[in-house]
Amino acid sequence: MSQKPENVNLDIENIEAMVNAIVETEKETYQDEWSFARECFPRSDFPWDVLPHGIDASLKQLARSCATSPLSLPGAAMTILSSTIGRKIDVSPKRSWKEPLIFWMVDIRESGEGKTHAARKLCNVLYDAQRQADKEYAERCEEEQAKPPKERKPVPRPKGFYTTSLTLEGLNHELSGHPTGGIVGVFDELSSFISGQNQYKSKGSDRESWLCLWDGKSARIIRAAASVSITGSRVNLFGGTQPKVWKQIFSSDKGIYLDDGTVFRFLPVYGGGGYCPLTDESWSEENQKAWEDTLLFALKWAGNQEETKSIVFDQEARNALTDWRNDLYADMDRLPEPIRGFIPKTISYAIRFSGILHCLEYFSIRTEPAPVIPVKTVQQGIRTATFYMGQTVDAMKALLHDEPHHVGRIPDEQALRLASALERLRPDTDNDRLAVGYIQEAYNADLPPVRQIRTSRAMGGIIRSCGLEVKPGKHNANGKRAVKCLSWNQKTETFLKQSLQCLQSLQSHS
Repeated sequence: MSQKPENVNLDIENIEAMVNAIVETEKETYQDEWSFARECFPRSDFPWDVLPHGIDASLKQLARSCATSPLSLPGAAMTILSSTIGRKIDVSPKRSWKEPLIFWMVDIRESGEGKTHAARKLCNVLYDAQRQADKEYAERCEEEQAKPPKERKPVPRPKGFYTTSLTLEGLNHELSGHPTGGIVGVFDELSSFISGQNQYKSKGSDRESWLCLWDGKSARIIRAAASVSITGSRVNLFGGTQPKVWKQIFSSDKGIYLDDGTVFRFLPVYGGGGYCPLTDESWSEENQKAWEDTLLFALKWAGNQEETKSIVFDQEARNALTDWRNDLYADMDRLPEPIRGFIPKTISYAIRFSGILHCLEYFSIRTEPAPVIPVKTVQQGIRTATFYMGQTVDAMKALLHDEPHHVGRIPDEQALRLASALERLRPDTDNDRLAVGYIQEAYNADLPPVRQIRTSRAMGGIIRSCGLEVKPGKHNANGKRAVKCLSWNQKTETFLKQSLQCLQSLQSHS
């Protein structure tokens, strides 16, 4: 019986070793790329100081009144405001480059975490305007119907302010004769937008047309019955979805929504809101008015504009954008391939954010926007775009990985207040414990009664949502007997270090 030569076994072992080495190298490269993406785009709170003071206070209070995270509300607000302006403003960093005010936002959180209610409240002005426009249209139709047939005149369609369903055919019908081309799609479930793209087609896709519309370009769709042309539209949209559905949406059709760039046009907010207790606080009349009067002024201003107004960057602002853009592109090959596709759109969004923040600043004081955007506003636009890229890193990890992608709570206002309270209480630790009720008292200090946490159980929920540990059982600490206690350990120290660094950074920006 013949035997295998020994060198054959050695060759097989060498090949296996080489394959294993290649696999390990690829794993390390993959991990290094994602680590670099996180380094470039850290996960952080929204940069609230980019908003006018009355607007940021309004959005934060609205979120608290609905017991939800405020993280997605600035995006929803900017999307809604952009829809009121439509094509009456575009943003031009240089003569040959113009960006439309178009934003596509998605809030990715689990069911029951409050994605819908607060964002819908921001649309109240649009809801009222639509009801009034539809009422006037119905009245005019009745007036014409009462006339003899030969004297009747066609009644123009009412202006559309928002929609909860989007198809190209419907959009063409809705925007025919629209004075600004601006409309906002408001979706409780964003997947309905994706699935609705092919509602009237048995084959093919409308994706290319939607990509054109995101760019502010015209789209022409040929159907068997008739062609559809859409020109001058400014279709903004925002909506919510769950992490599993987010993955299903953009993994469908063999990942075509990844390959064709559809996903790159979305600005996600991914989880991390944490526990938000319900308090007695309401969205005050003053704060509601700050937002709604801004929106009403924008509607009125846009309605009075005959032509498109280009707002331009000054030279210093142009230099800031150019330097930031070139730095991103210089490192783009070090990023994971799925993240690289977002970089060109992030540049566009930074310009658009600069434009809408510029408009928001002026509309909030009932003034027409100045024709030139200064460098400070462009830096704010860049910071806003960077915030969304930090969210994008997590959203794409959730999309591409088989295992659920869990994120910790961002250092938001509630987490930073807890960190400040814990730092003050550091000398009072009792056998590496702090009574939850004792923390509650420090947390509530200087807060108005309507914002205070009223039970130690609710306080414990905030503590756990920040990744800190509440010891099992009940203990004696801080003069309180048989109570729940925070375990002061390395997690607490890490939380305090990161939170206080964030707080210092926010104070330096302010």
